[in-house]
Amino acid sequence: MTNQAIVERDEPHELLQMQLRERSLAALEGEKRLMLAVLERAVDDFRIYANIPTGRGRWLFREVTAWFDSRETGPFDFEGICQATGLDPDFVRMGLRRWCATHEGRRDDRAR
Repeated sequence: MTNQAIVERDEPHELLQMQLRERSLAALEGEKRLMLAVLERAVDDFRIYANIPTGRGRWLFREVTAWFDSRETGPFDFEGICQATGLDPDFVRMGLRRWCATHEGRRDDRAR
């Protein structure tokens, strides 16, 4: 599947899953598998808290968004995880932004 086709799906979680399927998880070392679990949880948190209108929900969404936006390259920073696992961080960010844009109305509806 091409990168364009993946982007058009506008689902960061599915995007991540599709990219990972192309790699053999069995071949990954334990540390990389843990990194991927951290990334998957962050994508889940992004999708969950994007639609939570409470103060805590908004705060958690800002936290996870800041993690994705960070340019730090430590082993469990977003950029570091992408470097270690061969993912394109800008491509993942673009998918998250698109997902958020398509679900913005849902967030507004829940706040009412």
